[in-house]
Amino acid sequence: MANYRYPGVKPFTAAESHIFFGRDKDIRSLYRTIRQEPITVLYSKSGLGKSSLLNAGLLPRCAEREEFEPVMIRFGAWTEGDPETPLSRCFKQLEIPVQQEHFLKRLAPNEKSLWSMAKIRQVKTGLRPLLIFDQFEELFTYPTEAIGAFATELSELVYTEFPLRLRRRLESSDAPDLSAQEEDQLDEPLNPAVLFAIRSDRMHLIPKLSDHLSGVLNNLFELAALDQEDAAQAIVQPAALPQSGNTEDFQTPPFIWEAGALAKLLDYLQNPDENNRVEGILLQMLCREFEERLIAKGGQTKISAADLGDLDEIISNYYFDRVSRLGNQELAARRLIEEGLILDGENIRLSLHEAQILKQYNVDRKLLETLVDSRLLRAEPFLRGGYTYELAHDRLIDPVVQAKQERLERERIERESQAQEAAQAELAIERKKRQRARQIAIFSTTLSILALVALLFAFIQFKKAKANEQEAREELCNALEEKRKRLVSEVAQTRKEAATFEKAKEWQYMELRQAQADSLDIRILEVESGLSECE
Repeated sequence: MANYRYPGVKPFTAAESHIFFGRDKDIRSLYRTIRQEPITVLYSKSGLGKSSLLNAGLLPRCAEREEFEPVMIRFGAWTEGDPETPLSRCFKQLEIPVQQEHFLKRLAPNEKSLWSMAKIRQVKTGLRPLLIFDQFEELFTYPTEAIGAFATELSELVYTEFPLRLRRRLESSDAPDLSAQEEDQLDEPLNPAVLFAIRSDRMHLIPKLSDHLSGVLNNLFELAALDQEDAAQAIVQPAALPQSGNTEDFQTPPFIWEAGALAKLLDYLQNPDENNRVEGILLQMLCREFEERLIAKGGQTKISAADLGDLDEIISNYYFDRVSRLGNQELAARRLIEEGLILDGENIRLSLHEAQILKQYNVDRKLLETLVDSRLLRAEPFLRGGYTYELAHDRLIDPVVQAKQERLERERIERESQAQEAAQAELAIERKKRQRARQIAIFSTTLSILALVALLFAFIQFKKAKANEQEAREELCNALEEKRKRLVSEVAQTRKEAATFEKAKEWQYMELRQAQADSLDIRILEVESGLSECE
């Protein structure tokens, strides 16, 4: 399977040590530091590449020198109800299967300690055990008792040449017989080494272990961001490797970075607040993008300054590309990132605890892990358990703010469109109601006219029968005239109200008053039709 020359935003693995450049000085220096003291603390700002240095730098160095047998250990953040402890996680990583006939098993069949497990490894490999605790800040999320139990065991491993309980067992009358070779192996100094890798802003937690590990702060190693020379190596040297003959073949032939392209990229990557040093994660993100462009083009063997284009746009597109891969979870992820993790109007990163995220933004742990793996978010252990989450890099702030503005504008337009459609639908219903009302009014008016004519005819006939027809006609006509005047007044008042609603843009009420006025006009016509008989 063809591989990439730049792994992108994920940490380097041990299998990618052949493309891990720019940290040679740090690898050599860290290895020397580990050899000097039993405990070493590796610290740096988050995102500067501690995990990559361990995986692709220190582990291969240990394999090359054949002095240490490294064991990688991660605690994970504590969550309430989790039966695992720091010590139990250490046991799982450190323990290796051995026969019951193994002399250490015969000496202490029920022994389960870091010292005994490390000793078994030493006997098997002949190497010094090196316990590497990556993201060591996770330890301090566990209850105090669990931290103390771990520190006690680790203290015995580091500072005890041979545990007293095992010595007493060895000197007891029923102790198993050991061969000369087994006695020599038992007497061989364990000489273990321990490495804690921790964030700089969590270094203040380390002294909590000093009661058990008195020299815990004696041997410190700070990992800085890449200087310009090392950053240039991390950019140029992977590109120069042959396409085949490596651990895995690459998808591109070797290519070169022209001087102008390299200078432009380094200038963009340098951080003035950090002595113009370069963060490896941002370097790898951009280099991976250019490698993928070369793959798409096919055959191109150099990158020029013109090929780089707008570097800010690449960062912006990275955010859009990653969230667009989330399918139906995209909107929930975007609302979390754009509304919950940036202070509105200030462009400042915020952090939220996972419990608050689950409750407020309906984002589950699986989606959070996906966002962390894609390096959009960074997870940090919370001292009272679980993790807090924040935007992975300051360079993502502007793209996220822009994306939020565009999303809110689309949502506003969509809401207005939906409201307009709803209003139009309601208006259509109202128009149908008015049309139906008009039809009923016309029918009623027709019946009224017929009834009125019949009444008039009957009245006239009645008056004729009474020999007073003229007087009856005058009375009826007067009554009709009064009714007409009243209806005319009502029409005027109704149209005045319609005009008032029109000014207030209350369209539905305006149209209702106009319909009422139209109905009154019809009734006036009916009355005037009756009055025509009075002429």
